[in-house]
Amino acid sequence: MYYLENKDLGKLFAVMYEKNRTHHLVALTQFFCGGRISQVLALQGQDIFDVNGRTVVKIHSAKQGFDRIHNLHTDTRPEFDMSPLIALAKVRPLARLFGGTTRQFFNLSLKRYCAEAGLHTDFGHSHMFRHSCAMEIWTATQRLGTISHFLGHRSPATACFYLAESDGKLAQAAMDNYQFD
Repeated sequence: MYYLENKDLGKLFAVMYEKNRTHHLVALTQFFCGGRISQVLALQGQDIFDVNGRTVVKIHSAKQGFDRIHNLHTDTRPEFDMSPLIALAKVRPLARLFGGTTRQFFNLSLKRYCAEAGLHTDFGHSHMFRHSCAMEIWTATQRLGTISHFLGHRSPATACFYLAESDGKLAQAAMDNYQFD
């Protein structure tokens, strides 16, 4: 499973912000909302709205049967700030926010952004943002149900995939630190 940790996500988001603002917003939305690329590319302006004084993103779920609402992430650093979606939503209330962006072109471009960020191009796949989101949630909570709910998994058992990845990482760390007496 391919995912990036905080430091490498920061490098990638910085490159994407510099190279292509549309792709940058797609990636931020995938990461902070845990959405699949198809869900993010289908977003319309009406899917960005205010609820109780906070701006949210509505991720439509064809698989699960219910939509998920996530807070729009704001940050003082533009490479981590989703707030440009608000202006885009006002201009395109009933149209797709990301216009003609396709999954294939996005993934092809993502490989190039990864290379420019000094990351292996194997990380250049849109689903990597969803995996990175899940691993960040796991690190923060250690709760599989939290991951499953946030990502909108049909079966809670799907989140066990992230537990296995975390266990593999712990095992590797143990071997990396192993010393003979």
